[in-house]
Amino acid sequence: MIDSKRDKFPNYLHHVPPEEDPLATRTLFAGNLEINISEEELRRIFGRYGVVDDIDIKRPPPGTGNAYAFVRYQNLDMAHRAKIELSGQYIGKFQCKIGYGKVMPTTRVWVGGLGPWTSVTQLTQEFDRFGAIKKIEYVKGESHAYILYESLDAAQAAVKEMRGVPLGGPDKRLRTDFAEVNPPPGAFPPGYKKEFDGEYRDEWGGGRGSGYEDYVGDYAGYGRGRGRGRGWHERGRGGHRGGYHGDYQRPDYRDYDGTPEGGEHPARSPDPGDGSNDNGLTSARTLADVARATPTSWQGSLILKNSSFGTKMHLIEGDTEVAEMMQDEEGRPLLRITQRLRLDQSRLDDVSRRISAPSTATILLSLPSTTAPQAPEEAAVQTRPLRNLVAYLKQKEAAGVITLNSTSKESNTQGVLYAFPPCAFSLDLLHRVSPGLTEETTRDDHLVIVIVRGTAT
Repeated sequence: MIDSKRDKFPNYLHHVPPEEDPLATRTLFAGNLEINISEEELRRIFGRYGVVDDIDIKRPPPGTGNAYAFVRYQNLDMAHRAKIELSGQYIGKFQCKIGYGKVMPTTRVWVGGLGPWTSVTQLTQEFDRFGAIKKIEYVKGESHAYILYESLDAAQAAVKEMRGVPLGGPDKRLRTDFAEVNPPPGAFPPGYKKEFDGEYRDEWGGGRGSGYEDYVGDYAGYGRGRGRGRGWHERGRGGHRGGYHGDYQRPDYRDYDGTPEGGEHPARSPDPGDGSNDNGLTSARTLADVARATPTSWQGSLILKNSSFGTKMHLIEGDTEVAEMMQDEEGRPLLRITQRLRLDQSRLDDVSRRISAPSTATILLSLPSTTAPQAPEEAAVQTRPLRNLVAYLKQKEAAGVITLNSTSKESNTQGVLYAFPPCAFSLDLLHRVSPGLTEETTRDDHLVIVIVRGTAT
């Protein structure tokens, strides 16, 4: 039985592996300390388990309680080791309470759980989906690496999404945390070198005359390119910047099929502003509202290079008949992005003119789906969440372009599909039917799909 007086903070409780603990950081909270304890004494004790970057001691007024401190290690592994070893131990007269403290986010990410099976190429492919990387610091065979991003959003997304992800085998799960952007001299072990340093080259080529550029072999990890330039909305309060925003698997719309109980949806959605029954579109305030108010016209996967992104597309405006064009040569609901359209004003004006032409355009809202048909395994295509494609297009300031051809024997219809990431233009398209949507309420990852009948000019 635990002696409640002597074992107030037992050292064998609450030690969740860092890869499974979303609260684990390289900063420890040490409570129940003597009021006059020195930084030198704490550094001597905590320094046994790793490199201590900083110690901040808090001393309350006399008679109001014991002191406590925040101890920041160089990385999460060191902090976790100290937490296990020191929890419940006596420091001076009192039994110490150890827990994780908060960490200040930075653009530099520490990645642990690596080994001889890890390569810089792997790290690049896994981590640049969140945003442009400036450098990767890794020594082959080491247990950790450092990844420096250009934006804080990208680093925060990487730390959150990659913690616990297996890399190199199901038992080899990653640990992630933030690190010092400018580490002090001696922060790296002897012989440490930077295997990757510098910015990615923009390797896309393509025809300039058509306004499109081909995707040519640069889509290894969703984030290549410098990712600079203007924001996707005006960069005022709450403006989108960098990688993904929001919870991309919100349960209120994730797999909602939009079909009302006991009813059929019309073949054509209401025209904007016609005053007819819009099933709640006009009053929609969030993307989830739009999903609930609209039918699912298409469910399948968008493919870019060797990655597949499951999605359900909800009809916002236009004809459901375009679904027959949205399949590959074998009749499967798989669409391959082969070109991009720069989001230059002249290009957007051209798309706007084509949308305005009578009976030629259909607009859909593309949301993540975990049940969408995937590409066949023999195609060596890896399934990824839709947010990765969204982040990639946002970074490139481009829309994906797909050429469509009807497979019907009775029809020889052609069309062009544009996949727009969140931006001012795509929000304007959503405003055609849901004027109550705002930048703040459309942060969840999505694409706005525009399908125009006829070939691209």
